[in-house]
Amino acid sequence: MGRLDKYPNYRLFDDHLWADYFEILCLFSSDRSLTRGEMVDRIRLEEGDLIIDEDIPTEESHLPEEIDDEYEARAENWFHHFRNREKILGEKYPFTLEKDQLVSNMPENLNPVQKIYVYLLFCSHLKFFKDYQPILTSDFEHLSLLAIKALLPTRAKIISVGKRIDSVQTGMRGNVFSKIQKIAGELKEKILVSETDFPSRSSGDGGLDIIAYIPFSDNKNSLIVYAGQCKCSLEWINAKNPALVLESFMTCNHKPINLFFIPFLFRKRNFDWHENQNVKSKILIDRLRLIDLVNFSTFSPDSLSSIEKINNLLVETEPTV
Repeated sequence: MGRLDKYPNYRLFDDHLWADYFEILCLFSSDRSLTRGEMVDRIRLEEGDLIIDEDIPTEESHLPEEIDDEYEARAENWFHHFRNREKILGEKYPFTLEKDQLVSNMPENLNPVQKIYVYLLFCSHLKFFKDYQPILTSDFEHLSLLAIKALLPTRAKIISVGKRIDSVQTGMRGNVFSKIQKIAGELKEKILVSETDFPSRSSGDGGLDIIAYIPFSDNKNSLIVYAGQCKCSLEWINAKNPALVLESFMTCNHKPINLFFIPFLFRKRNFDWHENQNVKSKILIDRLRLIDLVNFSTFSPDSLSSIEKINNLLVETEPTV
């Protein structure tokens, strides 16, 4: 596991990530709680007496009272996030607010949806859980497949281009080119690349994690096609558009629909999109939408290997706060 006491380098602007960070600290605190004062003390300890405000020229200095005001303003922003998360998610949210204190449920008291919230919280901050990154990201692909299954009609065909193979979808093995061949065959399209365009031993996904389409009985192209990526990295914003990736590999009679699955709660404190410009040209399935889409009447979070690992961490790890 990474060091929970390692201070993150998130932008001040990214309040949703800072709110996540303090939720994680709360989960691992000795009494499963974190006060506003403890949050302020943490940033004061790490950042010292000078805060660089992204809206203020760096050559300007800050008086002590201005520093205190900024610390408190940042903490208030985070509490706005906590309050609205609690309000909108309700019993799906594994935390409660008691005056100026964030309190987490005990691990053994988490309901199924709360377990998935905590799991997605871990996926959003992999640098704190490096030893578990492979299992967290593999399970995230599985959860994304469950979400797209709920999103599409029952007749839809779902293909996992990644390495994980399970009962949710048709899986694919082999190198990148063989996977492209299989996808083109499913979609009844013509390949635009050759085998020599790829390393012979490349067994990755070529920039595609999930392909889904709605078939017709005539066995022809001109299908409704979805191209998806599952990203647990903050670099998802700069990731290749999966629809464009698919179009570079084969003919597409109609432009594929672009899907991005991310574990982040990519929201402002009022739950509008954070950085709305980064949501353009894609259907974004973030933490909120994933939780809404997964059918918990047929899916048990305990079926994910990550859940047991997370529970053990929460129970056994030495408190950090």
